[in-house]
Amino acid sequence: MQKIILYSIAFWMCSIRLFSQNESPSYHPPLKIPLILAGNFGELRPNHFHMGLDFKTQGKEGLELHAVEDGYVSRVKVATYGYGKVVYVDHPNGKTSVYAHCSKFAGKLDSIVRNEQYRMQKFEVELFPAAGEISLKKGEVFAFSGNTGGSTAPHLHFEIRDTKTEHAQNPLVYAFDLPDKRAPELRKVKVFAVNEQGYLIPGKSQESSIVNTKTGYLITGDTIKIPASFCSSFGGVGLAFDIIDRLDAAENQCGLYGTYLIVDGDTVFGQRTDEISFDNSRYVNSHRDLSAMGSQYHKSFRNVSNPLEIYLGNQLGVIHMLPGQSKQIQLTAYDPKGNTSKLLFVLQALPGEPAVNYNPASEKYWYPEEPFFRSSKTWEVKADSFSIYEPFAIAESAAPHICNVGTPLQKRVTVRMRLDHPKTEVSKYYIAVGTSKGGKKALSTQYKDGWLEAKTNTAGNFSVQTDEIPPVIKPVSSSVNVTGRQVRFVVTDAHSGIETYNLYINGEWKLLEYEYKGNYMFFDVPDGLMGEHEVKLVVGDACGNVAEWLKKLNFILPK
Repeated sequence: MQKIILYSIAFWMCSIRLFSQNESPSYHPPLKIPLILAGNFGELRPNHFHMGLDFKTQGKEGLELHAVEDGYVSRVKVATYGYGKVVYVDHPNGKTSVYAHCSKFAGKLDSIVRNEQYRMQKFEVELFPAAGEISLKKGEVFAFSGNTGGSTAPHLHFEIRDTKTEHAQNPLVYAFDLPDKRAPELRKVKVFAVNEQGYLIPGKSQESSIVNTKTGYLITGDTIKIPASFCSSFGGVGLAFDIIDRLDAAENQCGLYGTYLIVDGDTVFGQRTDEISFDNSRYVNSHRDLSAMGSQYHKSFRNVSNPLEIYLGNQLGVIHMLPGQSKQIQLTAYDPKGNTSKLLFVLQALPGEPAVNYNPASEKYWYPEEPFFRSSKTWEVKADSFSIYEPFAIAESAAPHICNVGTPLQKRVTVRMRLDHPKTEVSKYYIAVGTSKGGKKALSTQYKDGWLEAKTNTAGNFSVQTDEIPPVIKPVSSSVNVTGRQVRFVVTDAHSGIETYNLYINGEWKLLEYEYKGNYMFFDVPDGLMGEHEVKLVVGDACGNVAEWLKKLNFILPK
């Protein structure tokens, strides 16, 4: 088995070089500036792996985006959240390139999107143009870089996907050959006590620092000693490593590409992030150490409910140890260019009594492979199997709840709460979930046959709330004279959240954009609009409360 795995590793390293030499040069750069990364494929992000590359755009918006290959626009979406304004281009080679957080579109694409927005009288739209309707030549400009959606700074989020499966693929392997002579950086190692299924035993972990010396990476004293209580007759330990990577052109911390772990000469675990399914991206919560979210801990083991396909073989990577035993450990981390870093140390279990096997009764624990259902006369909480990542101790409560605040959930759970004797319109009620800071987060809620219902992947305690307060609209400028090309409004809502927003000039609907990150809405002054005109902004929240702003503005042609 060891030879098979080592042959696989050798094949991996060779395939990296082949992809870099043969496939990368065929693609046109998406930007006409040096391609410098702010983030790479497979980085550990909150609740997801990073599914592409983040290219720096020199801190500004509006750079031309170029098609990396001949193709056609297969999908285009305008959204307030997520990818913001995003374009998907299908190519003859079976790949789809994705360009997210655009500031605006260009040419025919811009016209088609704008026509759809006016037809539907909505800012947020999604289109699936027919093959060839919006054809692009390699290098053609079709959009401009920006900061829309969930972006926190101007950049281009770029992806390569398999067109058929829609799986995201690593562009540093399948698309671009960026300069990189820097090996991954090893920072810390963590030892976890686990059972035979790879599940964590609560309260049993130990962290050690990794030292970078002139001769390589090492553990002080070359040995990590763990208590005998980490061992059990059927379980073992699992190792996790805090690892980052950097490319030559910038100091940004990028994510890990691959590792393999050798214990006493046998390769027991490996990972490599060539391709990730969007269906499984949230399983980053199983792959990483959730107790150390400020670090980039990758587990070199997994549990039986983790379906990620980034791992080598079917092994769980659990290291079976008994008190008094020692194991020789070797970790090798590598990047898409084949730069490698190695760490060797001894893992020693101290003498003493092993722990009792950790297999808590299912009556007291919710296991990932099981569904969850709790109810009373006034509420129900229901979750499908594989909604959590680790066994969770069930705490009975008279209040509707699921897990603890901050516990990540893989799937959305259904929450139902009876609404008896409402004191106001039923549309004014919604379900909320408590936050770690003591606040409440509104959930999208429907009412049917006396029950409020919401779906969420946010854990915590649920409650029924009311919202009868409309949003607040404030113009950025108090002047009635408009001399610029854009008019902005600060728009906030303290309860159920903004749901609808419409702009009317002289009673005619006009396009209004919503930027939730800054709590503002804006519209570009239509060409030729001059003189005094009536402007009305209508904003509604999720509970149907509506605010209106109405004023006559004097539009003056900018010089």
